[in-house]
Amino acid sequence: MDGGGLVTDQGRVVSAWRREDDVFLTEPGHPEYRMGQGKDVAVAVSPKGTYVIWSSPKGLQLWKTGVEVPIVLNMEGAYPSLVTLPDGSVLAAWEYKGAIRVEKMP
Repeated sequence: MDGGGLVTDQGRVVSAWRREDDVFLTEPGHPEYRMGQGKDVAVAVSPKGTYVIWSSPKGLQLWKTGVEVPIVLNMEGAYPSLVTLPDGSVLAAWEYKGAIRVEKMP
């Protein structure tokens, strides 16, 4: 296991991480779910659901509750991070061409 994060929401625990070249998501009592190939995993929860972001060969990808296929946020982004704000929205930050880019997640 490498990197990733552990978050809680109303007593529910969610974890996302990288093992070898793959990104996984799970919560206690449930099997691991392979999200895809990648590294630099970050996870957050909000009233809108769980968000996982990571760097992959396809670019910076975002998965969130209710989405079956991850969304490519940026083709060249790296080192992503997520934070849930007090209003329940989720912000992502990542490195892009030597600068930091910050966006509110859908």
